[in-house]
Amino acid sequence: MVAWLDLPVTGRGVLDGVTVAAKEVFEVGGLPRLTGSDVVLDGVAREDSEAIRRIRSAGAHIICRSASHEFAWGITNRRVDGSGTANPLLPGRVSGGSSGGSAALVAVGAVDVGLGSDTAGSARLPAAFCGVFGWKATNGAVSLDGCMPLAPRFDSVGAMARTTALLVRTATALGLGKSNAWPAGMPRTCVLDPGVWTMHESLRAAALEEFADRVGARERVSLSTPTEVFDTFGVLQSVDVLVAHRDVIGTWPERAADYPVVVADRLRAAEQMPSDRLDRAEAALGALRSSAASVWEHFDVVLSVLPCGPSSVGTPDVIDTPVGERPLREVLVPWTCMANMIGAPAVVAPIDVDASGAPVVVQAMSRPGSDLALLGLLGEWVTLR
Repeated sequence: MVAWLDLPVTGRGVLDGVTVAAKEVFEVGGLPRLTGSDVVLDGVAREDSEAIRRIRSAGAHIICRSASHEFAWGITNRRVDGSGTANPLLPGRVSGGSSGGSAALVAVGAVDVGLGSDTAGSARLPAAFCGVFGWKATNGAVSLDGCMPLAPRFDSVGAMARTTALLVRTATALGLGKSNAWPAGMPRTCVLDPGVWTMHESLRAAALEEFADRVGARERVSLSTPTEVFDTFGVLQSVDVLVAHRDVIGTWPERAADYPVVVADRLRAAEQMPSDRLDRAEAALGALRSSAASVWEHFDVVLSVLPCGPSSVGTPDVIDTPVGERPLREVLVPWTCMANMIGAPAVVAPIDVDASGAPVVVQAMSRPGSDLALLGLLGEWVTLR
């Protein structure tokens, strides 16, 4: 679903002449307040969200609102009734979520930039699936005023484009100033150790090794096991989403009957979350952030390769692997949600394709505040390939 608009630019700046698709969870003054779901919020937005305001004042021409996964809580952009955003690169596969509409429009060339949000990879996974660049901002670096929250402590603004140069312009328009400079010479780069997980395709493992060797990454680091990251994030995110729907969005539980069953079940489970499990998750998050702080003392960039491509629209929530079907979230989210948990900027870039034509995608994270430097660096690396 695409809601076509013709919003006039409100100023001139770094985004002059750039066309943008805005994820529907960003409010646009005078238009309905959307959630990506049939649960439409009361009234219309009084004014643009802060992100929309900034890019319009920088010269961007917002031509449409693009489809989100329901409540921005999912990585497929598919609904239980089978509808959803198609992947223009791989017919029959999902576009990724929750900013799948924006990524698909960028991939087909309908817009230059897709504006999205990112809580666990919601901008980066659609970009990865659709074969374009995706960026997640440093947590808190860009205002989310006027954007429907998912899990506020992990939410950040994200964007997708066919070049990192466009993402740099977008980040600048959104208010990011001069980023942390790298030390003299090549940034100190390392590889995120897969831990107990392995790359599901040998091509992806080989791509990571080749890419890491080319950019000078000689060491591996481990922040936590992907299983622990996924479990910790799942607990904390679900409780944060419950609070957002109850206290900020204000539709739960009064409008529970209007919610998709899968979302309602998740919120009810969060209501029953044992306090000791929540305490353990909070402690694990603190340990992960301490590990990340230690890594940034020695390295500037941490590389990984996403372990799989998009799933089928027929079975969107599972992915075939050499060890059988696995839940798509469990395979992918540990690699993307980590940046949200530690507050780091992250960028994804396609560097190859596998036998099915799906993009092989490298992800780079860096210390908070280094968004522009990271975007510029990854653009240089991929251009050299």
